[in-house]
Amino acid sequence: MTSKTRTLASEGSLAMHFMCLAAILMALLLVPRAAVAAEGDVGYRGFAYGSGAGSGWVDPDLSPTASKPQSKLWFAHGRWWGVLNDPASNDFRIHALDTSTQRWADTGVLVDSRNGSRADTLWDGSNLYVASHLASGSSVSSGVQVTRYSFDNGSWSRDAGFPVTINSGGVEAAVIARDSTGKLWVTFTQSNKVQVVVGQPGGLSWGTPFSPTVPGVSVTTDDISSVAAYDGRISVVWSNQIDDSVYAATHLDSSPPATWVGAKKVIAGPNEADDHINIASVAGNAAGKLFVAVKTGQDDVSDNASAPLIRLLVLGTDEVWRQYVHSRVRDGLTRPIVLVDNQNSMLRVFAAGPNTGGVIYMKATPMGSISFGDGRGEPFIRLASDKNINNPTSTKQNLTAASGLVVLASDQVTGRYVHNTMSLGSPPPPPPAGPVAAFSATPRSGEAPLPVTFTDESTGSPTSWAWTFGDGATSTAQNPSHTYAAPGTYDVSLTVTNANGSDTESRAGLITVGSSEPPPPAGAYQDTVTADAPVGYWRLGDSGTAVSAVAGPTGNAVGGVTSTAGALVGDTDAARAFDGSTGYLSIPSSTGLNVTGDLTVEAWAKANASQSGVVVHKGGSSGYSVWQYRLAMTSGGQWRGTVFVGSSAYAVTAPGSAALGTWTHLVFTRSGSTLSMFVNGALVATSTAPGTLNTTTAILGIGRAGGSATGYFNGSIDEVAVYPHAPSASTVATHFSAGRGGGS
Repeated sequence: MTSKTRTLASEGSLAMHFMCLAAILMALLLVPRAAVAAEGDVGYRGFAYGSGAGSGWVDPDLSPTASKPQSKLWFAHGRWWGVLNDPASNDFRIHALDTSTQRWADTGVLVDSRNGSRADTLWDGSNLYVASHLASGSSVSSGVQVTRYSFDNGSWSRDAGFPVTINSGGVEAAVIARDSTGKLWVTFTQSNKVQVVVGQPGGLSWGTPFSPTVPGVSVTTDDISSVAAYDGRISVVWSNQIDDSVYAATHLDSSPPATWVGAKKVIAGPNEADDHINIASVAGNAAGKLFVAVKTGQDDVSDNASAPLIRLLVLGTDEVWRQYVHSRVRDGLTRPIVLVDNQNSMLRVFAAGPNTGGVIYMKATPMGSISFGDGRGEPFIRLASDKNINNPTSTKQNLTAASGLVVLASDQVTGRYVHNTMSLGSPPPPPPAGPVAAFSATPRSGEAPLPVTFTDESTGSPTSWAWTFGDGATSTAQNPSHTYAAPGTYDVSLTVTNANGSDTESRAGLITVGSSEPPPPAGAYQDTVTADAPVGYWRLGDSGTAVSAVAGPTGNAVGGVTSTAGALVGDTDAARAFDGSTGYLSIPSSTGLNVTGDLTVEAWAKANASQSGVVVHKGGSSGYSVWQYRLAMTSGGQWRGTVFVGSSAYAVTAPGSAALGTWTHLVFTRSGSTLSMFVNGALVATSTAPGTLNTTTAILGIGRAGGSATGYFNGSIDEVAVYPHAPSASTVATHFSAGRGGGS
């Protein structure tokens, strides 16, 4: 009996063990697990969005990760999100990526219930905007819908009043951007035209689609457009397979929607255009403002293996477009996207290959020295289970250590999403503290000639010193002495540098030099200018709306213009002050002002702020082709002279930041094909400008960009002159000497 009892107990114990084991196995099956990769795999296989084609060629434009210029992903609130398709309902919904398991989870938040819709996403730091649409159809039900979402308590919700339909009919690809004023911009091609639609901040109210009044907007049904925001402006980039070109047009955020500037062909030539465009933008980086990945049509040409197939187009901070070869026809890549890795100052370009897809490849290059090696790059997504991977997509956002990098793609044969992630490293430690500039001067006033001793009092162990004494002289000594030969009030600055950085101290009006000599007679500066035969010379001493002229046509003052103390020493003639928003002087065009060859523009200017503003501008309202010449301050606070030849702009920029609140003598010349910039009588920069300058009947604007209601100057302007020749450097110095010293 005892034996039998023991046997029963053993059997019961064994049964209990089996039950526990079964429970453990079931629990393991229910726990989310990281995707298991086959040997040689790179990346992760996602869920099935549909049944897939099974075999054969499938139109890649029907992929749920298409279309080429669109971004399906964004990083917000510490994780990656995307617009992905739910296979059961065919609805597109917001999904969240769990990077610990590398699996996408459906949040249930609807984006678009239309079967086969395409979406572009924009996260602005506060709200998510999605522009979604069908690729075909002629009714409103196929059109572009803009939807806004908010994030609260860990989840997304659609805001009241959305979606808003902004056009009628399907389009191949709609892209959305937000400018610095909060306005939303959507672009697409429809009815063989590049179209733009502008929405008011918040996205509930939209205008009517229109084509910008710039060249190249008539396109084929196969062309696409894209849009990006940067540095107070919007740029639309599009392909045009009619004339084998890629175009770009720029809109300033401060201008009306219909006013565009800077429209031009970025690349042009046989088979240079195809409907593959993807844009990234970045602010405050010396390497560029816009980065555009494009595929050419060179693969349509026989025996063309070495021809560039994918290019990276870069709009630099100097507003000049440059192009770099990413890969060639023999590499067989397609559908490129470009991402900005701010963490490592890198650009990362992803493309599918070979030809119709299979693997997603990555190539990376430093932003400051762009260069791509030969070949396809390194595999970023390659899976044995999915051999037709195509249509990479990611985000518009610049990448950081916090975000890392995620690229999503799809395989239309297997009907699967695929993706991969990349860590971009830890945030860099703060750099060691650099030096802090400080100095003293003895004496600070006296009669000319006045010797002054300068003493460096900087901290942080500087290793080099750069002094400017305000009269054109400089020194690299630590404790220099300098003699001021002429009367005047002088600004002094010291820049100190070591391995950890640099710092500048500027002291306005530090040195005052008097003279026992009587001041120059009133009108001496005018005599100096008129001796050099200007075709236009305006002293700006008027106090009303009239603008008198010593040479050239008279004009009138408009808006916020007042009279103020002039720039010249010993001359009581006044100057004009401009409010920076409405004020300018309008000078009608004349034959003399339509200079096409050698040129000089001269003025005294006193800026109140380091911001974009025009001192002198001759030209119309609609861009480079109707502009002639310009002297202005850039948005970065530098003095710049520009001439316009056809649809091209050639500029010369003074180094360093302009001094604020003090009068500066500016002379900008063109001699042959050489542009020169003089500041306070000294040559500070040169560049080249080939060709014949444009001519127009548009006004010469003082304090504004000619006939364009932009570029209003914030500060004062005096003694403006235009010459049909380029003076010598000694002549420029003579003009400065004749008027130097004050009014500030």
